[in-house]
Amino acid sequence: MHRHTVVFFLILVFFTQLGGCKTSQLNDFSVVASIGGEPVALGEVRMFINSTDRSSLSALNDLAPFIICRRELKRLGGETFATYKEFWDAWQAENARRAEALSRGEVIYGPEALSQSVYYSYTHEADMRRLSGLMAEEPTQDELRSAYDERTDLFTVIGTVNMRVILLPPGESTDVVDALETALADGDSYDNAAERLGLGGMTYPRSFTASDFRHPDVTEFDGVADAIRDLPVGMFAAPIDNNGEGFIILYCESRDGAGREPFDECRATLSILLKDERFEREFDALVEAAVIKADDGLDTILNSITNE
Repeated sequence: MHRHTVVFFLILVFFTQLGGCKTSQLNDFSVVASIGGEPVALGEVRMFINSTDRSSLSALNDLAPFIICRRELKRLGGETFATYKEFWDAWQAENARRAEALSRGEVIYGPEALSQSVYYSYTHEADMRRLSGLMAEEPTQDELRSAYDERTDLFTVIGTVNMRVILLPPGESTDVVDALETALADGDSYDNAAERLGLGGMTYPRSFTASDFRHPDVTEFDGVADAIRDLPVGMFAAPIDNNGEGFIILYCESRDGAGREPFDECRATLSILLKDERFEREFDALVEAAVIKADDGLDTILNSITNE
């Protein structure tokens, strides 16, 4: 063999062996990427590889909120797992604890053993609560007042809503409601118009308050709760299906005691709401700004592991 050919062959073998050695040394705790400067282990990426889209970029995008949460907790001095290895050890310890409790006949909550992805999600939820507390910023009084004034759908008090309820039997056309509406618009009383149109035996008065939102008469029929909250006085709600037994027709006669809770009574709830919304915006912005970097050949490594 020619001398130059031999040298080239030896160099090729050396680099081939080096590359093979590097790949063989990889394990689930090896750092193969970073998100926003925070290291990401191979095992974390593998957790987020799904059966339909096995690209590492897709997995890393899904991982971003988890990794950024961990990074920010570290930065702010919050408690979290420093590395994926620490998480993995805690996962193993949790399942060992569950197994030990079961062996002693103790009751455990949830499954006998937690999958890695489930435990990862559990720990992330706890991390997010801690991070929210660390990042929380109390809204100013002006912000609280503006939110109260602008969000008029919040803190409403419905008082007592007085309605007439018509139960139309199967086969009865809802056109009769149009005739009743026309009669009321012409100045006729509800009772007179209902009797004249043959609805007298199908209609009865009913008053609703906030406590009725938990009553089956409200919870089991789509549209009843909306009518109690929003139906203007003197208006009919659209016919509501009575579980296949005709239709429910609601007419709002009057509303008593409606309004809003005073601002001072809503201050604490508003503060929590605004802090949660601000945290969500700020955290989403951190995730959006995070630069994702992956080692060369990560997709090849993932595919080789998946196909083993």
